[in-house]
Amino acid sequence: MGIMGGKPLEKDYEELMDRYDLHDISDKKTLQRIISMLNNNNQISLGQVHSDDFGIRTIIEQNWMIIKLLDDINKKLEKK
Repeated sequence: MGIMGGKPLEKDYEELMDRYDLHDISDKKTLQRIISMLNNNNQISLGQVHSDDFGIRTIIEQNWMIIKLLDDINKKLEKK
């Protein structure tokens, strides 16, 4: 079971993939490992911080955006 509302991890995984548009990430194995580690942590659940600290939540959001952007850059470089 996932941490987010008692839903199975697969449902959490799909929500995260949709939320950050990660379906076209090349390295699915690493992405799945990151999501699994986040899901097993009591403080962080698939990108959502259980904290009132806005700064930490912002950093988490930025990290997902950076992962997506770096993957896009890598794909463009591979085409050259």
